[in-house]
Amino acid sequence: MKTFFLSFLPIFVPGILLAIPIAGVDFSNDLGEVDVTPDDLNPNDSIMVATEWTFAAGNIATGDNNANVNRASAPVVKFDGPVTGAEVPAVGSVPPTEGAHSFSITIGAEPLDLSKVTFDFSRATGSTNVRWMAFRTSLDDGLLYSEDGPVRSAFNSVVIPLTDAKYQGLTNQTVDFFWYCGGEGSGDVDVDSIVIDGTITTDLDSDGMPDAFEQGIIDFDTTDGITAIEDVLPGDDFDNDLSNNLEEFTRETSPVDDDSDDDGLKDGVETNDGTFDDLATDTGTDPRDDDSDDDGLKDGVETNDGTLDDPATDTGTNPLLADTDSDNIPDAYEVENSLDPNTSDGGADADEDGSTNLEEFTNGTFPNVKDSDMDGLDDGVESNSGTFVDADDTGTDPLNPDTDGDLLLDGVESNDGSFNDASETGSNPLEANTDGDNFRDGAEVLIHGTDPTEAASQPTSTLSVLFLDGDGTGTMGADEIAVGLLQDKFGLDKVTVTAASAVVTGDETAFDLLVLSSTPGSGDIRGKFIDSAVPLVNWEEAVVDNSAGGEFGTSTVILSKSTSTTQILLGDHPIASGLPETVDLYDGANGETTSTPALFAGLTSVGTAVDGVGTAGARIGESVVGQVMIIAVEAGDAVDDTVGTFGNAAPARRVMMPFSDNTLAFLSADGLALFSNALDWAVGNLGGVAGLEIVRFELDSRSDPENRIATLEFTSRAGQEYTILSSTDLAVFAGGGGAEVNTVTGTEGTTTVMIDFNTFGILLSDEKRFFVVREGGEG
Repeated sequence: MKTFFLSFLPIFVPGILLAIPIAGVDFSNDLGEVDVTPDDLNPNDSIMVATEWTFAAGNIATGDNNANVNRASAPVVKFDGPVTGAEVPAVGSVPPTEGAHSFSITIGAEPLDLSKVTFDFSRATGSTNVRWMAFRTSLDDGLLYSEDGPVRSAFNSVVIPLTDAKYQGLTNQTVDFFWYCGGEGSGDVDVDSIVIDGTITTDLDSDGMPDAFEQGIIDFDTTDGITAIEDVLPGDDFDNDLSNNLEEFTRETSPVDDDSDDDGLKDGVETNDGTFDDLATDTGTDPRDDDSDDDGLKDGVETNDGTLDDPATDTGTNPLLADTDSDNIPDAYEVENSLDPNTSDGGADADEDGSTNLEEFTNGTFPNVKDSDMDGLDDGVESNSGTFVDADDTGTDPLNPDTDGDLLLDGVESNDGSFNDASETGSNPLEANTDGDNFRDGAEVLIHGTDPTEAASQPTSTLSVLFLDGDGTGTMGADEIAVGLLQDKFGLDKVTVTAASAVVTGDETAFDLLVLSSTPGSGDIRGKFIDSAVPLVNWEEAVVDNSAGGEFGTSTVILSKSTSTTQILLGDHPIASGLPETVDLYDGANGETTSTPALFAGLTSVGTAVDGVGTAGARIGESVVGQVMIIAVEAGDAVDDTVGTFGNAAPARRVMMPFSDNTLAFLSADGLALFSNALDWAVGNLGGVAGLEIVRFELDSRSDPENRIATLEFTSRAGQEYTILSSTDLAVFAGGGGAEVNTVTGTEGTTTVMIDFNTFGILLSDEKRFFVVREGGEG
């Protein structure tokens, strides 16, 4: 966050008391252009500022487009650093030999006191990799600052005080300011602005006030007759705040602002002696700190008269005591929560929930709300001990409505072992799986309708799922939510989580459903599942389309990313079952989504964007309204013929979801239902059977000894063409071969075909004969 503009020089600003900016860089200038040239922020002093940086091996990228997402100022500049591992160097350690970037100032004969360095930075990637930034000056042997940056799009606003004696009274020398960066991967960090503050201490009139300080008073008002440093007298009170000019200098307050810390008290009455004598003349507070006792209240509202008159203007509390009434509850907390900060009431129970005011403060609950987490239990019974004693001591967390994370509110889990309904489950609020079966309590109650207290009462599930993520932990991005949903639908032991990089083609055939997260790199997915006959649900956008190297052939162009799409318009498809036509996708936040303006011909769009713009790739800023966001591919549907799928058709059901790494964490109830429906449709639990399966084969050889009649029944869709193939060698089918027996049009559900051996030229003398049903007509 910026606190200044480098195009002008602030002399006295509240919060900038004595030191002023002398040099700095704002990487986005007033015109929004990238500017890496260090600026001289006080051209009236004798300090010369280097016009160029020294960048390590030239490693700097101006206007890093990949980093300009939701920035307070953009474009930032990306500083490249060497890959030095995940260890952030310690403050005081020897400076790194690589990744150093610097600029310098040259100080003349006027003495300079350096006071601080201010800069903003973050990681140049949103990943979890370490990206650290360190700082020192040429006057330091070791690092002054070293820290890992926050993940995009947050910034660290860093202020490094330079208070040591070696930074004071500097003359006739050059000082270099060094920034170092490194980390895992590329080691890049983004920097927004950098400022060096200092003070010229020359005092030509020997009045105890530096000339630069006096010049600030001179420049403040050009019409007041104060035109030279001789006109600025130590005993005058320029801003009429009961503190004369010399006192303002020695106390480091502003001589042109009567309330330097904006706390409602004039500088002169804040004597900073630690004793409150009088509100009008001597409060004893610090004129440079708007909250001297750090209790959350500004000094000016703490009148110290012992009566709470107005929470905003007159609390009656002591500005030098964080807890005026000594009840161990800070004054501001009491004021904000309608307690009396002047009366000891820590032992009282304002909301009558069984938890005292002091306990509410200690626990972080609300002293005027009986049930802070809205789980159906009063705060007082939720002891957070982790042990369920009885209804008066549940051991649950009063700030977590679902302490055990089983999807049931603590208040409905009575732990009496008797299941009645969803409002009285009898399960343990401290055990996610009370009966120890294959499903969490919430999954049994809310999804399957079984008894969470009885292991014998559990859903019957035979389907197994392979979930592929970036590292095999199921915790990257919002993968934990996806894995939990899969476990709740299919069973705890039915979901296998594996890193995509560790899987080879064919590993998925041992499972009934393949789920691909967006947390792996697309290169760890490509080429592995092109012809997989396992139903698939995917939200790794880089493999959806063909033109970007994707192999699922559902979009003819690279997808658009959007961080602003909040609603999806659903079409007539089983995946939309039970949902409103327009779905609010997120619950209180916007997750990143994807869309495509060019669905491959013949494929089915389940949902399109109601709003939003592209924020990455080639279509930044373009509207995505009406673009396809969910793609459902039926087995046998034609996909992009350059993908390489056998017969240019999808071998099984596939669903392309419009999510990114963290999207599932923000989904609304309808959004999660949409995801759940996609899983059900993929495996055939929604909208008919999935894939193709022979369900009956009977051979009649008794009615005619000279012939055979076979009855073949298989799952099918109305209007879909199916080809029956035959061979004496099973291996022939793996290569797409086999002699065609017949082509039929399917009916909804199942289709039955009679195969007359004589009619179709099938020899009765064959020792063995295999039959295959393939979706599609000849070829």
